[in-house]
Order: sequence, then structure tokens, then C-alpha cells
Amino acid sequence: KKVEKHDGIALFASGANGEKYRHVRIENVDISGFGDSGIAIGSLNATRTGFEDVRIARVSAHENFGEGITTWDDAGDREHGYAHKNVYVGDCDVSGNLAGSGLVISGVDGGLVEYCRASGNTGPHGGVGLWAYTTRNVKFQFCIAEGTHSDGGDGGGFDLDGGCVDCVIENCLAYENAGPGYMHCDYPGAPPTHGNVMRHCVSINDGRKAKGDNIGFGFVTWGSGLDDCEIVGNLAV
Repeated sequence: KKVEKHDGIALFASGANGEKYRHVRIENVDISGFGDSGIAIGSLNATRTGFEDVRIARVSAHENFGEGITTWDDAGDREHGYAHKNVYVGDCDVSGNLAGSGLVISGVDGGLVEYCRASGNTGPHGGVGLWAYTTRNVKFQFCIAEGTHSDGGDGGGFDLDGGCVDCVIENCLAYENAGPGYMHCDYPGAPPTHGNVMRHCVSINDGRKAKGDNIGFGFVTWGSGLDDCEIVGNLAV
């Protein structure tokens, strides 16, 4: 079905001096069928103006043509920090979205994603169920990512990608994803990626997209800039 390319709920900051707009609450809503993301929180310029004290809870963002939930800012250097601070996402379902990803966290300094589920997200170019990039001090815990598929790369469950600093994925479950259950990587030109941890997680029947390819595993690391990172105490079946 062809729909206009609009987000379901969109908050965009465009201040010129790095302002932080406080106390955002998105709770108890069902969002589906939009032409872009279900929920989008972004910064529209390089000053890192954005939002602080953000809470997204008990949301179902499903069957949208973009991601279920996404945050972002200018993805350049991190010398001047991040647009968004103290972001919480809890007890949310981000399933059946058509850009390949359920939830994407970026441009955030300090955050927690817990008790969330990403199921059956698909996309033509890639994507991951629950993941983060260019962000700091963000933790994923007690989350499930299953049934992610993509015609391009990735197609996995969880990912700490380029520019993640001091981020954690722990006590999570990935299963039946076409790509790796858990991926830690960076991309060309990414900001420094260091101090991240994946621990006490489980991968079951992941990485079945392409036999022999580097995505054919439960846990995958790749890139040129990962530093001081740990993948410990996990199980792949």
C-alpha cells in the first residue's frame, strides 16, 4: 500500500545554540501504517540541540514503512557531544516494520532500553531488530529480537555499531534472525567506538541468511576501529 512519507509521532529540534528541550513523554499509544517511522526524535542541525528526559513506554509501533522507534542527530564528530540526553524506552513492541529495524538509538548520551521486543522486521537494504550507533552510555537489557530479515546486509537481532561508547547489551535474547544474533562493528569514517560490552546474552538459530558468509553466526565483530570492548559470558545455540 502506498502511503505518504510521514512519521506517526515526530519531535524535531532546530535551536541554534544547542538547547535541550526537557520532559518528553510518549506512553500508551499504538502506532501503525505510517509512511516513515512510528516515533522519530531528531535534531535538525549540527548544534546538537535536542531533547532531555525522554520517556517512551508501553508503545506498540508496528507495520510502519520506516523504523518502529528512532532517535538521531548529526552523525559527525562527537567533540561537541550529543543532541539528546537521558532517554528511556521500556515495555515497547516494535514489530513488523518495513525499513529493516525495530528500534534505532543514535545521538543519545545516557539511555536505557528494557523489556522491549522486536519481531518480524523486514527491509530491502538491511537493518537490525534493536540497535544503536553514535551514542554513549546506553544500555539494552531484558529485550528480545526475533525474526529479522533483510534482502541486503545485516538482518540481525542486536547491534552496537560505529560511534558507540560505553554502551551495554546484557541479559537479552535473539532467535531466528537471518543475520547475526548480536553484532558489534563500525562503519567507514565512524567516530571512535570503544568501551562497549555484550554479556549474558543468548542467540538461538541466528545467522542463517547466507551459508559461509560472515553474517552466519550468533555473535559477530568486524570493523577497523573497535577498542577496549568485551563480549563475555554469552551462549550461541
